[in-house]
Amino acid sequence: MFDLNIIKDPIFILDFDGKIIEKNEAGSASLALFFKEGIIKEPLLELFDLCLKENISKDIQLWENSNYLITFQKDNENRVIGQFSLLPKEITKSRFSKGKINFQEIIDNLPLNLYLKNPSGVIIYINPYFQKSKTGLNKNFLGLTVIDYLDIELAKKVQAEEKEIWKSGQPRMTEKTMIVDGQTKSFLIGKVPAEFPDVGKVLLCYSIDVTQQKETSEILKKEKELAEASSKAKEQFISVISHEIRTPMNTVVGMTNLLLQSQHYPEQRDYLNALKASSDNLLAIVNDILDLSKIESGKIFFEQTDFSLRNLLEDLKKTFAFKAAEKNVLISLNVSNDIPVFLKGDPFRLNQILLNLISNSVKFTEVGTIDIGADLIESSPKEVQILFTIKDTGIGIPEDKLSLIFESFTQANLTISRKYGGTGLGLTITKKLIELQGGTIGVESKVKEGSKFIFNLKFTRSQKTKIRTQPESSVNRFQGLDSLRLLVVEDNKMNQLVVLKFLEKQNIQADIAEDGPQALDLLKKKEYDLILMDIQMPGMDGYQVSEIIRKEFPEPKNSTPIIALTAMALSEVQEKNKSIWNQ
Repeated sequence: MFDLNIIKDPIFILDFDGKIIEKNEAGSASLALFFKEGIIKEPLLELFDLCLKENISKDIQLWENSNYLITFQKDNENRVIGQFSLLPKEITKSRFSKGKINFQEIIDNLPLNLYLKNPSGVIIYINPYFQKSKTGLNKNFLGLTVIDYLDIELAKKVQAEEKEIWKSGQPRMTEKTMIVDGQTKSFLIGKVPAEFPDVGKVLLCYSIDVTQQKETSEILKKEKELAEASSKAKEQFISVISHEIRTPMNTVVGMTNLLLQSQHYPEQRDYLNALKASSDNLLAIVNDILDLSKIESGKIFFEQTDFSLRNLLEDLKKTFAFKAAEKNVLISLNVSNDIPVFLKGDPFRLNQILLNLISNSVKFTEVGTIDIGADLIESSPKEVQILFTIKDTGIGIPEDKLSLIFESFTQANLTISRKYGGTGLGLTITKKLIELQGGTIGVESKVKEGSKFIFNLKFTRSQKTKIRTQPESSVNRFQGLDSLRLLVVEDNKMNQLVVLKFLEKQNIQADIAEDGPQALDLLKKKEYDLILMDIQMPGMDGYQVSEIIRKEFPEPKNSTPIIALTAMALSEVQEKNKSIWNQ
């Protein structure tokens, strides 16, 4: 038998004469309020009689300054069930006399579509905002359940949902679309089980018009997609243009190097050196623009590989030693002995950072010294933090320009740009690469005294312990390679010429394939010791050709060494390789 005491509202089961047959505990507590000697009082008789005629009747009545939603309903056993639901009290000035905030005061003034249901699903309150809304419920809905105003199937679905909310005690929120004044509107519909003083357990139901937020979200989404498409188009444009510039420039550089290695008149060497320097500068500019574009688009990645910091710095010193000696500039290197022999990080990006800073020092220092230093400033069992210093005795930077030198396309003044060249991107890229790795960079400088750049980076301690020994250099690095079987895959005629001329100087013969399919066909017919592969070719590119060789060719052809032959920047090739080969 159903336990009436689980319902907090007063419940009375009556016979058709209005006499009490059964009641719950709440009914016993309020018996004297509604009944006299076990029979309903006069104000209720009219509502009771209406139920006898129409099987159900509802009304809101005032009993001792409290509003009650009173429902009479016949059951199948010739009885009438009466439920007396206490409604939230009307707000009076006395409610605020002690500085207390009333529950109904809050919900009456909320700019929110809100109504309350009792545990039986009866609407016991509708706030004024919702009553005025075009999608709202007016006072006529008070005392009704969803069965009274919704399609039966939908009503049962709502009742099942609300039953689950009461059972779980968890709120529920859904999004629904409605047509209001011929326009499609989006609403968030929420239902929250709650309990309040003077009201008891209720289901707090609300709806929020989120049409404008959704429209704004859609606009922002489209703008984001357009911005991403624009960024992608910009990246592709820069990549294509840089490749198209690099290809002929690499040919110019290659031909210049061939001419420098061949016999020529002494005065021609000056012309060739000038040509090579100009070509190298143009390639550096293209690489800087591409790097900056990749950084700004978030397409730059950092490796975690083992490397020797001392070896890296010594190699850099050797790289600039000849150029510095030409200017009577001495380069010194000081690496702190407490720095671990091996570190784990991105040696390529660190080399790029140091290369930019040291090349600037060499460029702007006419006489004196360039000091390169690395000191341990923090150490833990897992990682170390190193402070790098590049100090020179160059022309220096005016104090009012120090804050500008890290901005794109900025140099201290136009005279420097005209005299020394450059785009003003090197320091911008350097700063961004350092900050993307969690480090910082600063500068101290005085005009005619020199500059000191300082930056710090963290590295993971490496587990590697053995030092890689460099093989002894030979007089001819290509000695013994004249029997090498080589395949060159290159679509550009000028690049073919440069590669073949370099190889001929070392007595190396090679086959040329002008595209991917031709390369695969040659590899099927012949054995090769090495493949030089152009990456960017029309139709089937170098990555696709390499993948086919690795996956579809039999041993030992599928393990033939493949070296990239490309006009793309080295970092770009490395990152593409990672994404394709996951290595």
